Amino acid sequence: LNESDNEETLAPIIPFLVCSHSSKNKSAFQRLEPMLEQTGAYLKDATIVLNDPKKTCYHISLKYEVAKEIRSAMISRKDKNNDDDHFTILPMTDLMKIQVNTMAEVLQENWAVPETASPSDWQRLIRVGLSSGRRMNLNEEEVVRAAHEIIDDIRAAAEVGTRNNQRQRRLQQDDKKYTNESFTAALSSLSDLFSLTSEQNEANKRHLRKNSNAAKLSESQNKWKRSLELGLEAEHSCQVMFNTLRVDAHFNNKGFDIVLNPRSEQDTQPERVNDEPNNDGIEQKRHDDVEVVQCENGIECSASNKHCVASLIMALSTHPSIVSIETEGPPEMNDFESQWITQSRTEGKRPLRGSGITGENQIITIIDSGLDINNKYFGPTSNTVFDRWDYSQRKVVKYDHSIGDKTEPKGGHGTKCAGAAAGKVAGTDNKANGVAEDAKLHIIDIQDGNGGLRMPNAFSIFQSMHSTGGQPSRIASGSWATAYKAYPFSCRFFDEALHDLYPGDLYVASTGNGGYDENNKVSKMRTVGNPASCKNTLAVGASESHGDRITSGAKGIEYMAAFSSRGPTYDDRMKPDLVAPGASVLTPYAHEYGKTVEVYGTSFSAPTVAGDAALVRQYFTEGHLPCDWKNGCKFDPSGSLVKAVLMNSAAPLKEQVQVARPWLEKKLLEKVNEYDSTQGMGLVQLDSSLPLPGKNRIKAIVKNNKQIADGEIQDIYIQATPGKCANTSYKHDLRVTLAWYDPPGANSCA
Repeated sequence: LNESDNEETLAPIIPFLVCSHSSKNKSAFQRLEPMLEQTGAYLKDATIVLNDPKKTCYHISLKYEVAKEIRSAMISRKDKNNDDDHFTILPMTDLMKIQVNTMAEVLQENWAVPETASPSDWQRLIRVGLSSGRRMNLNEEEVVRAAHEIIDDIRAAAEVGTRNNQRQRRLQQDDKKYTNESFTAALSSLSDLFSLTSEQNEANKRHLRKNSNAAKLSESQNKWKRSLELGLEAEHSCQVMFNTLRVDAHFNNKGFDIVLNPRSEQDTQPERVNDEPNNDGIEQKRHDDVEVVQCENGIECSASNKHCVASLIMALSTHPSIVSIETEGPPEMNDFESQWITQSRTEGKRPLRGSGITGENQIITIIDSGLDINNKYFGPTSNTVFDRWDYSQRKVVKYDHSIGDKTEPKGGHGTKCAGAAAGKVAGTDNKANGVAEDAKLHIIDIQDGNGGLRMPNAFSIFQSMHSTGGQPSRIASGSWATAYKAYPFSCRFFDEALHDLYPGDLYVASTGNGGYDENNKVSKMRTVGNPASCKNTLAVGASESHGDRITSGAKGIEYMAAFSSRGPTYDDRMKPDLVAPGASVLTPYAHEYGKTVEVYGTSFSAPTVAGDAALVRQYFTEGHLPCDWKNGCKFDPSGSLVKAVLMNSAAPLKEQVQVARPWLEKKLLEKVNEYDSTQGMGLVQLDSSLPLPGKNRIKAIVKNNKQIADGEIQDIYIQATPGKCANTSYKHDLRVTLAWYDPPGANSCA
């Protein structure tokens, strides 16, 4: 924000990072009002990026003149250490908008179409957040139109770069026909706009000469330049990528997804909103001095060319309407003992089942590859569930195939996960019955063809769960994950949906199976995937099972499975939240009637806990909690209360991490500790938290949906007598758990 900046060339409203400082310990809420008053920003568009005792930083969009006035006012202040709020302000530069590690991920080779997938099944996402100034009160159609306008701006700038590159080559060949004057550009090229490739950025050059890491910085600049030269500013201009991409507005209309799918260029291009032409006329007419080079095989100029994708991200970051960019690949699957282990941790003892709590009148949503609906553990099932909710069915009450294709592969992943949660052979206490054996199922199929899973939108998941005039599903389980990264859009969507719209629901997520480095035979921390790393989801890791469910040499239920992905999250929050058996679990096998299979993975720990969550919900909705309330003890528990009970019940594992899969050498690794990022709170044990007359000797105090205002203090008095339960396992065991759904954070900043 230099005095020499040309205000006329800047956008009227652009994104800034504003930090509010004060000498007192203040909350972000207390600092918010003075910041809004100072900047004139809107409350709904101030996103918290950082909060600590000394400062709170926000993403907001401001007029350039306002930002300049704030900066001048702060410079004129002599004393910044008093109790009044003061501010620092920075414009959001291009590199600040790109999520950490995004370019490294894209420039890896995994952006090419996998050999196991056909091009029509392959897709990747670029997720884009609009600045608050651009997204004011936009509807879905307007967001899509804004996205196309931004893409058109990018193609215009890319064309300038292509012309400049062609000019340079011709000048080098001494072609007298082309002179500097004949290539005067009305617009800047992408190379000029992006900070690390701009030849006109003298400040960058001076910084490069002074920087002690000059060689490293120069190498980085060369990588960015190469992506532009082989991507948007190449002669092919990445035509196929642009012709085949699709734009989807985010559910909250605060951004959009660019869906990249390298189909052949003969495919129909997505229809523009209102059939409007491009605002710069690129597709109608190109400049006469640009040679359009067609791709020989269609790959070089498609989204399978990683440089096309990388340069598109670079271009997006230079646009003043954009505040954040990240990529997201497709989610990957996280490939009777579970009943007693998570109910009592005592072999054969299932106290909730003995109290009639088996998941009855509860519905669990499984988001996965589909379901063999007429399998012995789920059928018979009428085809009516493909079209509507049908509560008369024994197990499956709704099969949502809006993303998938109504089919489940032989031995499919979804059938195994559904079985771990709520599978049941009719009228039989079968070893492979799920934890909530009498619960019903709502299926969301997210696999279409042989191309793997498609990433569902968090809002669409919860909408599907509530798309009925009857009883909705309130518990969801997803046994898949995208790669470990800083707080991504997908987490923001899950956290926003649960906090703002669906606080009565619980989403259970598997952490992933990346916790063990098989080559170096050591544990791998910071491998938890998304959405397990989100704030409001319940992340489940895998512990070992017992008896027939463990392989020879495995130690059993006090040991952690080495493959289970670990935390902490990118911003150092504890994950997983808890663990459940995942090595192994006995589950149904799709399309071989009655067949079962032992499976390994956090994929099967998560639905086990989803089944436990259904038992907790039934416990409260049927009034099993002993109390003397005037209106009785039946109530509808919030999702955060169910989460609190599950975490409160968990007991830390006492031993070590063990490599215990049948095909690997058995090996003991590090010891687990209480509340670490290997096991979180520990192994679920419901009879440690839920009073069950005749089954245990505990009491519980429950507060459901209790609101606490900013600055308010609420006291709860508990009388506990140490030693009163001296002859039980509950001696001196007082547990207090507070859980809540947190507002969504800014991208990369939970």
